[in-house]
Amino acid sequence: MATNFAIVVGINQYSYLPDLRYGKQDAEAVASALEKAGFQVSLFTEDIPKVKHTQSTPGLLTYGSLYNFLYNELGRLKLTQVDQLWFFFSGHGTRKDGDYLMLSDSSPGGEERTALSVHDVRERLRRCKADNIVMFFDACRNEGRKDGQRFGTEKLQGIITYYSCAAQEVSWEIEQLQHGAFTYALLEILRNPGNKGCITVERLEQYLSQKVPQINQQHGKPIQTPHACVEPVSKGKIILFGEPKEEDIKALKYEARDAEGKNKVEARLLGPEVNRRTRGLDPDYEEALLPMRSDFSDSSGSILAEQTKTSENSEIKASTSTPNPPARPPVKSPRKNPQQPKKKKKFQPISKIFLGTSLIALVTSLFFVKEPIQLLFNCQNPYENQDYGFKINYPCDWSEKEHSSNFFENLKDLVTFEPKNNAQNITMTIANEKFEENEQLSLLSYRDKHIENRKEIARQQGRKLELEDRVPTKLGNSDAYRLIFKTKKPGEKEVWETQVLTIRNNQGYIITYESPSALDNHFKDTVDKMIQSFEFLE
Repeated sequence: MATNFAIVVGINQYSYLPDLRYGKQDAEAVASALEKAGFQVSLFTEDIPKVKHTQSTPGLLTYGSLYNFLYNELGRLKLTQVDQLWFFFSGHGTRKDGDYLMLSDSSPGGEERTALSVHDVRERLRRCKADNIVMFFDACRNEGRKDGQRFGTEKLQGIITYYSCAAQEVSWEIEQLQHGAFTYALLEILRNPGNKGCITVERLEQYLSQKVPQINQQHGKPIQTPHACVEPVSKGKIILFGEPKEEDIKALKYEARDAEGKNKVEARLLGPEVNRRTRGLDPDYEEALLPMRSDFSDSSGSILAEQTKTSENSEIKASTSTPNPPARPPVKSPRKNPQQPKKKKKFQPISKIFLGTSLIALVTSLFFVKEPIQLLFNCQNPYENQDYGFKINYPCDWSEKEHSSNFFENLKDLVTFEPKNNAQNITMTIANEKFEENEQLSLLSYRDKHIENRKEIARQQGRKLELEDRVPTKLGNSDAYRLIFKTKKPGEKEVWETQVLTIRNNQGYIITYESPSALDNHFKDTVDKMIQSFEFLE
C-alpha cells in the first residue's frame, strides 16, 4: 500500500529578521489537514521539543534542528516508487546564488552557513526514493507581506513545486483569515477536494492561481499569482490525493502511453502512477501496463538520477534499460456451455391459486408497512417557512418541531429536525439572528463574532469547546461557512456540533447539527443532503 509522508515547517519568530504572524499557524493547519487525509506528518514549529544532537534554542526553530532531521533522521525513512513525499515551508526565504529557506537563527548575508539551500533540501528528499516529491513554498514574508527577492526562480528538475506568488510579486498574510493567502487557499482544497473526486497537479495549480487573487482582492491586497513548476510536464496528470475517477485514469494512461514512445524517462516516471491508481479500479490495468512494462523500473533512484543527469548535463548518459520480460499469454475467460432450449411449463390450477394468494399478501404488506417503503424510495418531506423565507427537505423517518420562544434577544431557533427513533439524541436546528439596524457585518466578521459568542456561551455553561475546523461552503445560493466544534461538559459525553452559517438581508441564518462523536459519520450523509436541499425563497 502506498505511503504518503509530509514534512511541514512554519516559523514566526526570527532573531535577525522581522517576526511573522501566521507562519506557525499555517504549518499547524496544513499538518492537521494532511493527517486527516492519511499522511504521516513531521511538523516543525517553535513549539516542537528540542531535537537530539543539536544546540536548539527553546522557542526557536533553528538551522541545526532542521538540518539534523534532513541529514540524519530523514535517511531512515524508507519509501518506494509508489509513495509520495511532500515538503511545506511557511516563513522567510531569500535568494543568493540560489534559493534559501531562512530559519529562526538564519542571518542575512550568511545564507551559505546559516540557512537551508532549497537545492540541498531537494536532494535530501530525493534520497528517500519516493517517486512523487511535491514542495510548497509560502516564503519571504516581511511585515505582513512577503518581501520577494526573486525567490522561486530556481528550477527543481524532477520535482513538483508550488510557489505562493510570481517572482515580480509579493505574497501576503491576511489578518482576518489568520493565515497567508496562499496557505489559506491550499487548506480549502486539502480539506474539501469537492466533487472532482481527486486533485491532480494541474487542477491544484489552476485552483490556486484563481483562488488566491480572489482572496487578496476581497481583503484589499495587491495581486498575488501562485504558480507551479512541474518537471517533467507530464507529471501534471499525477493525482496528489483523493479518489480518482475514470477520466483521471484514462488521462494517466494516455500520458504514459504517449511518453513510452517519446521519452523513456517520463514513461518510467508515469508508469508506477498508473499502476498505483488503476489497481482495484480497472480490471484491465495489467493489459494497460504491458506495453510499457520494460520501462517501469523498480529502482526509483536510477530514474530520478537519469532525469537529473539528462537535464543538467547532456554529455552524461545513464542507461537503466532492462530486458523485456516474456509476455504473458492473455487470460481467456471460461466459455459458458451453450444453453439448451427449455421447455415451457404450463401453470396448473393449483399454481394459479398460489400465485394469486401471494400477490394479495404482498399488496397487503405494502399497505401496512409504510415506513420501510418510504425509506426504500428515499422519501422526503418538504418544510417551508414563509416568515423567514426558506425551505428545506427532510427524511420521512424524521420529525419537525417548530419553536415559538427566544432564548436570546436577537437569536431565535425556528425549527428542529430529529429522527423519530432518536435514541442517540441527534438533532438539526435552523436558527435566525437579527442584526442591529446600524450593524453591517460581512460574512467573515459574522463568522468570527459567532465563534466568539459560541465560546462565551460554552464558558458560561461550564463546557469545554474546541473549534476543529472552519471552511467556506454554500447554503442555498449564498456564500457560507461550515464550522465544526467539539464540546464536552464534565461528567458528560463528548458532543460534536457542525454549524453552517450565512448572511441574507442583514440577518444571520445558522444550521446546527449535533451528535455524539461516535455517530457523527452515521448521520452525516443524511444531514448533508438536508443542508444541500436548503433554499431561500425569492
